[in-house]
Amino acid sequence: MIIEQSPQYNVAVDYGAGNFIRCHDTGFVLDVQGGRIHKGTPIILWHKKDNYEASNQKWVLTPDGFIHILGHHHLVLDVENNGGHGSRVILWDRKHHDNLNQKWNFEGHFIVSRASGLVLDVQGGSH
Repeated sequence: MIIEQSPQYNVAVDYGAGNFIRCHDTGFVLDVQGGRIHKGTPIILWHKKDNYEASNQKWVLTPDGFIHILGHHHLVLDVENNGGHGSRVILWDRKHHDNLNQKWNFEGHFIVSRASGLVLDVQGGSH
């Protein structure tokens, strides 16, 4: 996943299915690549797994704007290197200061970086 100025896919929050964040157009969900729940791991879209296998696909949205992997509150979605347009979104240790690149707003069906105003999207518009 990357952040873009205008999204090619509509990444919508799926509240009805137990903490999954899904792409509205494809039905794929936000996933930690390879199931590796470690800092620095890229965030991708993948087929939704069965509930008991989906620990790397379940997310918690906090009131202060962090999105963390369920059961790992210290690992959050992070715009790599505080970057802008086209920057990768990865898992990273939650920072207590200088953390706007880890905070997100939900605007309609879009997840927007508080640091840049750019939208969470699929690189190249593919899935």
